[in-house]
Amino acid sequence: MSLLSGWAKRKTESLTFVQLKEGISLGIEGYEVPQGGLYVPVLTTELANRIQSSPEDKVLTVPSIIRGILYLFGADDHFIHRPSYEQLLDKLRNETRAIAIETAEGFEKQGDFEEAVLFMKGYCLLREDDDQAQIMLGAFYVRLAGSGTIKDPKLENALMMESLRLLERDEIQNKNDVLRQFYLGTVYQWQKSYLKAEKVWQIAVKHSKKAKVKKLIQGKLEEISPYARYEEGYQLVIQGNPQDGLGMLTPLLQELPQWWNLHFFIAVAFQQLGELDQAIYHYGKVLELRGFHQQTAIELSDIYLAKEEYERAVHWMEEVLLQKPGDSELLCRMALMKAYTGNITEAFEFVSAAEEAGGDAAFIKSVKERLDALSDDYQH
Repeated sequence: MSLLSGWAKRKTESLTFVQLKEGISLGIEGYEVPQGGLYVPVLTTELANRIQSSPEDKVLTVPSIIRGILYLFGADDHFIHRPSYEQLLDKLRNETRAIAIETAEGFEKQGDFEEAVLFMKGYCLLREDDDQAQIMLGAFYVRLAGSGTIKDPKLENALMMESLRLLERDEIQNKNDVLRQFYLGTVYQWQKSYLKAEKVWQIAVKHSKKAKVKKLIQGKLEEISPYARYEEGYQLVIQGNPQDGLGMLTPLLQELPQWWNLHFFIAVAFQQLGELDQAIYHYGKVLELRGFHQQTAIELSDIYLAKEEYERAVHWMEEVLLQKPGDSELLCRMALMKAYTGNITEAFEFVSAAEEAGGDAAFIKSVKERLDALSDDYQH
């Protein structure tokens, strides 16, 4: 059972089952209660309220049965009587849709996104071709994940990923639906995919007819703009275009001076350009703002190796090995650094440790050959 299914299934405790006797009339054209009767779910709170406020023959209504079935489907989509319930609701297509949307929106207005999700999830199980309902469900998942009521980060992640699945569906006919674009952008922002969020929100602004909604989305665009420029910049750096990457990244230091990620990619760009002192400065900012960062320590070790400041190179590699003592590649790097500082015996000890750690045999062999050459150099 998935995490999301487990969360939903516990909600079946909110239901009470009432028996419809064979032959009873529900006033539904073309529908008869199956032979032997049928137990139908009803929300326990609704049933209790109607018992107190309604005549006995008016306690159970068709709308209350529809709500109960939708809720049950949202909580447990493999319930044993599902085919019988589907047969009943198939005779009430329009009523079922209206009740599902009205009930879910009512709970949304109350801030109860769990209930909104369950009703809309139940309806979407029945009508997978209803794009509007699928988009609403995706939006409810986002709102539930961000409501503060979900304390399990893994469940929050599951809700967001299910929203992404619904909102990215190829089957959706109106790709420019503003509700879809807004919440899809929200999921992308949560994923830190800022360029994707920016793109869909720009589409949403273009198609929005309501000034209030347009203003809201424009505010979101302004909020993520520096992060989208950051994403553009670091992608340029990763693609081997450090000069253009710096052109995109360095102006952001005025807005985001305390963001260690920004300093990291600026440092990478300077390192690619061979401006090693600038790279050291920004890697230093990463450590100042974030604390120890493994990749930063590795890069500093490489920079000091390139500058032939071997003791500093060794220092930063030692810091890395404290975190990953059994990493074969790092052990090989340390072996070479020890050799450069003249510690040939220690160098061979590190490469032996790399072999014991099960590293790549060809790489270790090349390191050994390099150590042999350095050893000969020192002896002469």
